Amino acid sequence: MNGDLVIFICIGICIAILVWILFGKQIFNIIINGVAGFIIIYCINGLLPAYAIGINLLTMGVASLLGIPGIITLYIISMMI
Repeated sequence: MNGDLVIFICIGICIAILVWILFGKQIFNIIINGVAGFIIIYCINGLLPAYAIGINLLTMGVASLLGIPGIITLYIISMMI
């Protein structure tokens, strides 16, 4: 391996560890909110197929960052359209 490549890999690993130490709890909470949002959207889509919203990157981002209020907002927008 090239010496510069090894240095860049080590710097990248150090930055990843630093980000995990500083923001680990927030990242974990966002992942948990995303999984819970996926389950909630999937269940509501089964109960209200006329107003079903797709499960994609945008809806999962809203569910991850905003939680249940974000999911409710997505369904309100879906009902208005």
